[in-house]
Amino acid sequence: ERLIDAGLEIGLFKLDETTYTKIYIVNFDRETHKKAWELAKKFRERGIPVQVDLMRRKIKKQQEYTQKKGIPILIFLGKKELETNKLTVYIREKEERLEIPLEEAIDKLEKFL
Repeated sequence: ERLIDAGLEIGLFKLDETTYTKIYIVNFDRETHKKAWELAKKFRERGIPVQVDLMRRKIKKQQEYTQKKGIPILIFLGKKELETNKLTVYIREKEERLEIPLEEAIDKLEKFL
């Protein structure tokens, strides 16, 4: 208890943040689930905390989870995104939806963080 109190006192722990995840990849089915893991690995290699749904929940449940945790950026990964090689990105703070080419995604999203 004393360690937690000391950490709070010096600002080591923040009570206003419920997660350190900055990006959540919402995937639609088994096919996109694998691609989501590959994409998450690329973000993690650049030091960006990213999360992928482990329980294969429905899209709505994934969105509810991200809202509850306050995750600022959502990447939607479905068949359309795989076919066009573009990611659909939602930036919660600006309430903005973007389409970003896959190869530019990491660089562009780093700027939003």
